[in-house]
Amino acid sequence: MRRISIIITTALLMITGMNSAHAEQLDAAAVKALYNDQTINAFNLVKDIESTTYYNPNGKFYGTRDDSIFQGEWEVKDDGNICLTFANGKTRCRLMQKVDGTYYKYKVKGNGKLKRLLEYKSFTKGNPNNFKWSD
Repeated sequence: MRRISIIITTALLMITGMNSAHAEQLDAAAVKALYNDQTINAFNLVKDIESTTYYNPNGKFYGTRDDSIFQGEWEVKDDGNICLTFANGKTRCRLMQKVDGTYYKYKVKGNGKLKRLLEYKSFTKGNPNNFKWSD
């Protein structure tokens, strides 16, 4: 009986520990500071690919992933959502969270639940890759 009690207690501690991640939703000022004049390396958790994107202070972004190039305009809304408008006109707004020291981008699904999309790997000030915009 004592052995079963120890197993149950250990299992409960493991479950509790897995759910104790500290998540902090970023406000608009924090998101702007995180993106402005930064080259960001991220991993797309859905598509299983890496990307590198530069966010110019003038509101434009330019990035690469899997030998493809993407560009457009970025802005941070008052609610803290980062919105990207791509060259094809599609706009996607996502929220940012910091979880145990790591930044993630999330989609808010129709039912209000969050879907984790990107994990941010590194932030580098400026445009070290000399990304250029094309019109």
